[in-house]
This record gives sequence, C-alpha cells and structure tokens, in this order.
Amino acid sequence: MMGAPAIRSLARVQDDPICYISDFHYHICPGWLLSVSGETVMRNPNLQKEEFSYAYVHAVAAHAGFFCERPIIDCNSVDLSIISDHRISSKSIITPKIDFQLKATSKHSFENGFISFPLNVKNYNELKGDTSVPILLIVFIMPDVVEDWLDHNEERLITRKCAYWCNLRDSPNKPNVSKVHVQINQKNLFSPTSLKELMLKASMYDGKGVGFGI
Repeated sequence: MMGAPAIRSLARVQDDPICYISDFHYHICPGWLLSVSGETVMRNPNLQKEEFSYAYVHAVAAHAGFFCERPIIDCNSVDLSIISDHRISSKSIITPKIDFQLKATSKHSFENGFISFPLNVKNYNELKGDTSVPILLIVFIMPDVVEDWLDHNEERLITRKCAYWCNLRDSPNKPNVSKVHVQINQKNLFSPTSLKELMLKASMYDGKGVGFGI
C-alpha cells in the first residue's frame, strides 16, 4: 500500500491467506492498515466512502420495507439493486426492482437547487440506455471529515449527510468527453418515502413499459 512503512518480516495470521503480521504493523488487504496496538486504523478513503454509502442505502431500503442485493460482479454500472418481496399495490403489474449506480462524495455544492456531479462517460452511457430494469444514479453527500460521518450512543445512530437520486434514461449523447457533469435536483432526496414512490412507479405500466415511469 502506498505510504505504508517498509516491512522487515512477514508471518501469516492464523493461516488467513489475506492477513499477515510484520515487525511494524498488522495489515488486512486490501487498503487497511491496523497498528498492532489497535490504536490506529487507516483505510483507502474512497473505499471507506463507498462502504459508508452502501450502509446508508441499506438503512433507507430496510426502513422502507425493501431489501438490497449487491452483484458479485460490478458490471453495466449496477452497484446494487433494491427489491420488493411482494407486489406493493393493487395497481402493481410486477414485483418491483430498481438497479442503482452508487457514488459518494464530500466535494459538492448546490446551485439553483441542483447538484452538479462529474460522472464517468461510461457510467453515463450505461445509465441513459435501454435496460430491462430501471437503473438510477444515487449520489451520497458526506462530510469531509470522517469523524463527522457518524454520531451514535445508546439512544440513536445518526449518519451524515444524505443522498440524492437521478434518472438519466434517454439523456442526450455526450461524445468526445471523459466525464459528464450530471445535474441532480435537490428535491430528489433519497429517503424511505421517496424510495416507496420510486418502487411503486417501478411496478406499474406507464405507457412505454412496466417499471419506467420514474
């Protein structure tokens, strides 16, 4: 790992194939660095943001009465799916499912009620194309300082800050660029209430097909 101290000698930790201990530090691959004393834990910041954003989405989905699936292989810009185990309305044609591309950032700003987020053109093209299941973008906004991400005690567990969703289906082509600055409406808060509304729309016929009236 870049920035880690030199290692003089290595030994397996309880025959674990991905863990080893050195004269200086105990390492858990990939990305983690834990001192033998247990006082300091370091991690790849991007991986840490990613895992925290997954936790947020799981919490929202569980509160709304749905469950999450994470694909074994990350392909077609699908990071996770939210699924219902039943038809959620008498108007539902199918049991709804929505796929999501999940991003996390501590660098953001609001302008005229919109968040501008730079998205890789590969993700943009896959999110705007025809798919068998609706696919949305979620951008999780978090504080810059890790210690501000979470507040908990015996009475509460508070995560900061929140996420916003965006539907890029049928968006215009963006040739000859590597990134597309996607404009996400600040009103599109990803919450249990909004997720229930999205899943209801994903279960109904909208004139074009089932599940795309979002």
